[in-house]
Order: sequence, then structure tokens, then C-alpha cells
Amino acid sequence: MSLLDFFPKEGFVFIMFAAIFVSEPKDLKGLGVCVEGFCSRWLGDKRLNFVQYQINRSFATLLFHSLLPIFYCCISLKGDKRWEALQYAVLPFLFTFGYVLTFIMELAISPLDRQIQRLKMVGESYYELLTKINSEMTSGNKFESDSGNIIVSTSFIVKLNPYSMEIIRKLDAQLNVLRVSEVPSTERGAEPETNMTIEVTGHMTTHGQSRFNIFVKASEMDHLVNFLGDDVQIDTQNFEINTVWDRFRAEAEKVVLRNVPLEKRECDNELEMCFACDMQAPDIRLASCVCAAMWCFSCIVRVFASHQDAKRIPKSLWLSGKALCPHCTKEYDILDIRFLMAESDEQ
Repeated sequence: MSLLDFFPKEGFVFIMFAAIFVSEPKDLKGLGVCVEGFCSRWLGDKRLNFVQYQINRSFATLLFHSLLPIFYCCISLKGDKRWEALQYAVLPFLFTFGYVLTFIMELAISPLDRQIQRLKMVGESYYELLTKINSEMTSGNKFESDSGNIIVSTSFIVKLNPYSMEIIRKLDAQLNVLRVSEVPSTERGAEPETNMTIEVTGHMTTHGQSRFNIFVKASEMDHLVNFLGDDVQIDTQNFEINTVWDRFRAEAEKVVLRNVPLEKRECDNELEMCFACDMQAPDIRLASCVCAAMWCFSCIVRVFASHQDAKRIPKSLWLSGKALCPHCTKEYDILDIRFLMAESDEQ
């Protein structure tokens, strides 16, 4: 009996499905075709106990994936070949079951529990730390990547892996951009998406070092940086990171610079700061409305871009879109965004 007898045509189809299932693409997870969907009753509610949910999820994923060889034998093989292959196919499940059982029966400390214990600060109990993690992970005030695998809360940075969870304190973290790559967009005619590989290193004063990599879209960087705050700085290693926003801002500026500048009104001299951010001097007025509000270029273009994104307009068509003035809600387009005429030009 040759090795090919154990790989019939339907067996290759199952292997392809298993590979897709193990990788857990976002679309399948949305339909519940994943370990979390199949084992939801046993896993518990992550809104009540986030850490225990992740421990249960990692064990369930290990056990479910170790059953795949058994499923393959039962679905793809027939007769004597099935029983001959099953004696080997059960071995991964038996080893995995024994491994998980040692943690369930508390014969050993699970990798996640051990990792959390390393995070304890002087005078902090394990229960206090666990309560703090659960509270922050179930709060709505956190950054969560589009994939759902990266979470940044007030105090922690978390990466969810299929079989584990990595966690460090923000105060101990150093972030370095390792690689910037472009991935073709799924939207027809849209520009490629920029993805970044960021190394997260945690330097614990008494428990050594923890290191893992996270993958973030460039379009999520602003949101991520806001949640990292002043506690963590990202070293970009001199990489030039052009987000979708950066590229749109550059194209919009080319158009606006060709628009005819507007003369300053008397009321314009009364407004010293941008109406939106109150940090930059205003240099823009909308020609489509007569309200007294003025803006800095960055703010009014960001408002314009957010309207296009909310309408799910393809990014390649953003410049031809319309938005509403944040002050008087009158509609404007990119041709209505005008720089103010310099005082020397007015004279």
C-alpha cells in the first residue's frame, strides 16, 4: 500500500479546508466557522472574565486542531485504510489532551498565568492584577486592530495568538517598526494598503524581557498612537510610512493650491485659532458658505476625508466627493476649500 492511497482526491480538499480553518480568516470568524464559534458555550463570556476566556480559547484551539487528523481519516478514508491511519491520527489528540489536562487539574501553571505573574509589580497581588486586566480589556476605551488580534488599553498591550496570548505593560514597552510592506487592496481601483510589522519589547525590572511582533495597518497608526499616549514612543527606524490619509492629504493639497485664494473679511481677523483643533492658525475658508468659521488645512481636509470614508466611497474617488461644513452643515467639495490671500497680495 503506497503513501498516495492515504491521500485521495477528497483528502486534498479536506486539507485545503483545514488550512483555511486553522488560519481563521476574518470572514469565516464572522460566520462563526471557527473554534470560538463551535466552543462558545464552554469558553464562557469574555466580557465577564477576559483572561479565563483566553485560557479556555487557547486550550480549545489546541484540542480542536489536534482532532483534524482524526476528522481527515473519518471523512476522506474508507475501509482498512481508515483504521490503519486512525492509530496514528489519534496520537496528536492524546498528547494534546494530556498537555491540557495538566493545566486544568492544576498540576502545572498555564503559560498565560505564568506570563501574568511576571507582570506583577511590587506590592501588587495576582488577584489585583487580574482584576485590572479584565476591567481594561472589557472596557470600550481601548484600541483594537481591524483583525481583532491587537488590543491596547490604558495600561496594557495585548496580542492574541491562536494558542496563546502575549501581554505586557505599556510602561515597560518599547516599540520598533521592523518592516513596512504594501498589500493590494480588495477594493477595485483602490491604492494598496500599507502594513507594518512592529516589534514590541517589554523590559520587566525583576522578571527579564518579553518580546513579540504585531501587525498593524498604516491606516490604524493614528488611532494606535493616541492610545499609546506619552507612555510609549514608536521608533520608525527611518521607514517612510505613508498612510492612506497622508497620500490623500498630499493629493488634496495639490488641488487646493490651484483654487483661487479668498480675501480676508473683517471677522476673519477675530479668529486666531482653527475652529476645529484650536491649536493651529487658520489659513482656510470655505467658499460655499458664509459662516464665520475658519480652519487649518489639515483639519478641514480630514473632515472631508472622514465624510467620504463614512459613505464607503472608494478611496480613488474621494477627491470628487462632497462633505458638510462642521459649523453650518452646508455642503462643500474640494474646489470650495480655499487658502486665505496673503496680506501682501491683498494690497
